[in-house]
Amino acid sequence: STPNLIPYEERSGNNEPLIRDLGIPRTNAKYPLELTPRFNVFRLIPNHYLDLESWTAVRHWPKGPLPDDGSVERAAATVAEITKRQISAVVTRYPTYLRMTAGGDSRMLLACAKGVKDRLELFTVPLPDDGAYLDVAVAKRIAERFDIPHLVPKYVKSTRKDMDDFMDRIGYSTGELRGWRAVTMFRKADPAYAQLDG
Repeated sequence: STPNLIPYEERSGNNEPLIRDLGIPRTNAKYPLELTPRFNVFRLIPNHYLDLESWTAVRHWPKGPLPDDGSVERAAATVAEITKRQISAVVTRYPTYLRMTAGGDSRMLLACAKGVKDRLELFTVPLPDDGAYLDVAVAKRIAERFDIPHLVPKYVKSTRKDMDDFMDRIGYSTGELRGWRAVTMFRKADPAYAQLDG
């Protein structure tokens, strides 16, 4: 989950040229595929497992071409059904925030949560930029229209410690400027809540 679980030693130090080229955390860049900010420390990508005899990544799924019946509608319906089941499983066990923005991904999650919306609370962070202003305005309208509680914490500039802790938790593996800038406000969320994020 994070390269920080691997101890630093001579062969596994920071890959400074790669870090510098990607500019993380001050860009929205991501380390591609299995790369991490460390020498000789690689990420195991989805659908692979680590063979402990050969220490190689082995694909376990899919083993061959996936069936394709050409139906986009059927594929979308299948994804929606799986997403509905997953959301239902989460909200049945935990109080849940849905991080609502003006984007299509969070609205799609809300549509998939239609049957359990009475167990959700929307959560939107108000960064001081036009995008966040739009996020808050749209999320408020959605919350009012569908009668869903909505938490918009007061804007607080992220502290250096919170930003450093955030990057440490994710192993400096990606840049996420908006999340990085909002990390102190994310701490206003109740830690007992699960969070759905598009």
